[in-house]
Amino acid sequence: MKPQPYNTDTPYTAEDLERFNRYTHFPKDRERENAAFAALSREERTRAVETLQRYGKPDMPDDVAAALERLRRARYQVFMTSIRSREIAPPWSVVGPARYSEHANPDRAHRMLGRAYEEYNNARAALEHRLRRHGPTQVIRSDQATAVELLEARIGAAQRHHENMKRANAIIR
Repeated sequence: MKPQPYNTDTPYTAEDLERFNRYTHFPKDRERENAAFAALSREERTRAVETLQRYGKPDMPDDVAAALERLRRARYQVFMTSIRSREIAPPWSVVGPARYSEHANPDRAHRMLGRAYEEYNNARAALEHRLRRHGPTQVIRSDQATAVELLEARIGAAQRHHENMKRANAIIR
């Protein structure tokens, strides 16, 4: 079975870039776009692995791997949606304003792009959420041996922060 395009390091085909370049003054290069996609994917995976290693997890949990795949899929979908939105409502500077309202639907194109970027932002937030879930707990339980010391340290930090804010507010007023 052939993998999904977003699961490869070269997701964009020559046809995809030809469709994109049909309605632009600034053509994109296939190798450059695929290299940028692969570099961003490696960077996100490396950042996730480093974060998990700081938390003491040597291997990647399944939910984090699924969140990384969702992020790759969302980034791929943003590019594909930008192609489709340019086909639905090409820029005036490319096709000209004559009878533009008869063949272009810019509202639909903006909605499509908005949904694609919303999914991309949701995928990024989901990855961050999954990484935080595997991090150290922030809760201080009463049956911990060091609960009193941890609470005193947090209270002291909060009091120092409060004093700094009081001084800052006094300067502002």
